[in-house]
Amino acid sequence: MTPNQIKSTLDQVLLNSNPSLHASLKAKNQLEQTLQPILGQALTSIEEARNEAIASVTQAKLPTYIENPMERVQTLNSLCKAAEDVALAQAIEEVTELEAV
Repeated sequence: MTPNQIKSTLDQVLLNSNPSLHASLKAKNQLEQTLQPILGQALTSIEEARNEAIASVTQAKLPTYIENPMERVQTLNSLCKAAEDVALAQAIEEVTELEAV
């Protein structure tokens, strides 16, 4: 997912889980600044996990090294998707726990 897609997802989650809070934040022009830290943390988590995954399967001295390039790419894709799923789930949980400001 792109950052904009994640942001849109978080906005939709808040709208669905707490429509009155969503409306209140939007009316006060605080929706963006409320969601931005959650989005930022999700993007940071995804980036860190991607970097760890890349390092783990591409460095020959590590036990997790994958020699076959096709298998390496497939594993990287799977690891990155899993990291994205976890980060998004955590962000969604945070959004659903937001309370009125």
